[in-house]
Amino acid sequence: MFTTRILATLLLVSVLLILSVQAQIQVPPTNLTTGFVRFPNGTQQVTWFYTPTGLVAYDGDTIFGTVAEFQEAVINITYTTAKPDNSTRNSTLFSRRSYPPPLKKATKRSDSRWPGSANLWPGGNVYYRYFDDTTESQLSQYIDGAIASWTNAVPCISFTKLPNDNDPNGSNGIVTIVAHNPNVGYCLASQIGYGTNSLWMSLDTGGGCGIPEVTHEWGK
Repeated sequence: MFTTRILATLLLVSVLLILSVQAQIQVPPTNLTTGFVRFPNGTQQVTWFYTPTGLVAYDGDTIFGTVAEFQEAVINITYTTAKPDNSTRNSTLFSRRSYPPPLKKATKRSDSRWPGSANLWPGGNVYYRYFDDTTESQLSQYIDGAIASWTNAVPCISFTKLPNDNDPNGSNGIVTIVAHNPNVGYCLASQIGYGTNSLWMSLDTGGGCGIPEVTHEWGK
């Protein structure tokens, strides 16, 4: 019975993800950089870009973290289209380096979580907050709708909203939701999972990232 229940839950999650996966990148970013980055499972060559909200996204629509967190994990840069100017926050470039950072500086990122994983949210409770009250007023209807989709399909998980906080560094084990003002044409999120790193969801407003897109972002 227990095994059947687990399989049924995973099936519901899979169906929900399939239904929610839509084009998360409507407007491709132009400030692309390719290089080698250290991840928990080894070094990978990925392509990343910098968002207007001060975050770094890689391989499409996945947020790595803040620029400072990402810099600790970058090994070297092999190609970039970004311009080294100070006109926007997303034009920051790192110095090329061919050596890996010390292991203690490597930033561990979360990944998809399955039963038995050490990074499951304690008690199945996901903690989140908005960057500020304006962000909440712009995005809460889509966040609430996506959360309802998840809790209806998977009743064993819950979501707890914490007080809003505009700390640009985020917080450990809490998903901070930020809004694009103006919209930039994409919806992004960290690979959500409980851990000691800052977690983010970065969304267009006005329905640019609606309930189906946000549902997908919660379940990356």
